[in-house]
Amino acid sequence: MFGPILDVAIGLVFTFLLFSILLSTVTEALAAVLRLRARALEDAFVRLIENPATPKTLLSYFVGLFGKAKKTRGPGPAGGLAYEAVYNHPLVGGDQGRGMPSYVPPEQFASALLAVLRGAASGALVADVTAGVAALPPGKLRDALTAIVQEAQGDWDKLKKGVEDWFNAAMDRLSGDYKRFAQLAAFVIALGLAIGFNVDTVHVAYRLYNEPALRETMVRAAGDFVKTNGPPGQTSCAPSATPGLDDLKPCKDAIEKASSVLLITAPVGWDPKIDQAELPRIVASSLLGWLVTALAGMMGAAYWFQLLVKLINLRGTGPKPEEKKDKKP
Repeated sequence: MFGPILDVAIGLVFTFLLFSILLSTVTEALAAVLRLRARALEDAFVRLIENPATPKTLLSYFVGLFGKAKKTRGPGPAGGLAYEAVYNHPLVGGDQGRGMPSYVPPEQFASALLAVLRGAASGALVADVTAGVAALPPGKLRDALTAIVQEAQGDWDKLKKGVEDWFNAAMDRLSGDYKRFAQLAAFVIALGLAIGFNVDTVHVAYRLYNEPALRETMVRAAGDFVKTNGPPGQTSCAPSATPGLDDLKPCKDAIEKASSVLLITAPVGWDPKIDQAELPRIVASSLLGWLVTALAGMMGAAYWFQLLVKLINLRGTGPKPEEKKDKKP
């Protein structure tokens, strides 16, 4: 009914699906190995407690290029509250010996911060916290906490709720920063993978259209993939608090599996016998195809899986070849 065009579309979408799975596997593995979310949270503690006015972007310059947040923080107010006092509090669990948390409930942050501000005082809770806030040096932190204390009007529950709301607002900003950074990082990784595995959309489409056997093989493989696999989920790759070679093995295995499926199934990859003198010409002619592949990969495996299912169902609505042969004129 649709001729080869629909089959080419199925082949392309299937290629994008396999590439998206590889991309998500690599990005999740890198995020887990580098503990990017945990480092970003620690950096958020630094900015919230020690340097509220520090203007940093691109996720605090890639969280100090994999370094600890305390190595990259700016000078806080003299005599001010050190972020480690809250970050390493038992309720937060940021002590390096126990690992780096990727998420802290707002109520636990509030309890930890208020306990630190209260210190060893044994008087009324709100009064002790108020005294602790007043003892802070002038700055954004003291101004924010002073406003929260004043709004609480001596009510402990309101005071704690105010700190929780303040922390939630900071985590919303962190979430926005992380998403923007993740999008840029995903594009860079996607473009690198497209070039590394030579996933050229234009070249793939050309071969699928001009090689019926390849086209039929890709369509059949796509159908088998949909039948035997559900919608792709998130890669599971989470090293322990002290990563070693054994911790990285799940990430390595997942990447190898995703890349091998892509290379075996789709018409992609580099020719090992390629003439080095031809590389500039190949790069120039493949740049657009790599760029399209990278952008397609960023749309996510779930999107391409759903589209692939729709295309395969659409193809199946036409009469089958056996039915055509059995029909009499």
